[in-house]
Amino acid sequence: ISKTINGKNYPNVIHTQAELQYDLGSGYITAGVYDFYLAKGVGLIELSLDMNGSNYETETLTSYTIK
Repeated sequence: ISKTINGKNYPNVIHTQAELQYDLGSGYITAGVYDFYLAKGVGLIELSLDMNGSNYETETLTSYTIK
C-alpha cells in the first residue's frame, strides 16, 4: 500500500497488526490493537494503538536520514 504521513507519501508500505489480549478468567478479550506501518528503505513510519474501540495513541515519523 501507500500511506501519507505528515504530507509525505510513502509507497511500498507494509501494514501489520498485533492484538493485546488478556484472560480475565472467562476467556481472552482484546484490550488493544497495535497497527504498524513500515516503509521500504525507511522503516517504521507510524504506530498507533486503539483501546476499547478508540484511538489511544499515534506516533508518526517526522523526519529521517538514510546513511
